[in-house]
Amino acid sequence: MSEPVKRALVTGGSGGIGAAICRRLARDGHHVYVHARQGVDAAEKLVAEITAAGGSAVALHFDVTDAESTRETLAAALGLSPFHFARMFRQRLGTPPHRYLAQLRLEAARRLLRTGQRPLAGVAAACGFSSPSAFARAFRQATGVTPGAYRRGAGGPA
Repeated sequence: MSEPVKRALVTGGSGGIGAAICRRLARDGHHVYVHARQGVDAAEKLVAEITAAGGSAVALHFDVTDAESTRETLAAALGLSPFHFARMFRQRLGTPPHRYLAQLRLEAARRLLRTGQRPLAGVAAACGFSSPSAFARAFRQATGVTPGAYRRGAGGPA
């Protein structure tokens, strides 16, 4: 009888405590899912390091530009049931995948709004919101101000 696969979901880049935990879990035989808030490159770097050392790891990437990034698509990419993925994700990160993805989308929107390079509808589309009104509603709920007011406060054009 084969031993069940031990799985671990840890956030962290190529440095810091999250990366150290990933390395240790991989050495202990866990299959590690890595998500780095710094971006895909940091996660891929850590995955390459773990696999080069004989461990098992997969980079977990939330595509904020993809409105179809769902719990089901992420779970399927990792070979897990949507329920197991969501439970594991929430245990490790303290928030469900949909809320975490919404936070990532809003962080990306804040960055784009500060630069003032795109119209508000373009920011909404670039960050994976289904419509400009859905973006404005989510942004206002999270920050207490509209995207236009945030941009003006950040020094960019409305």
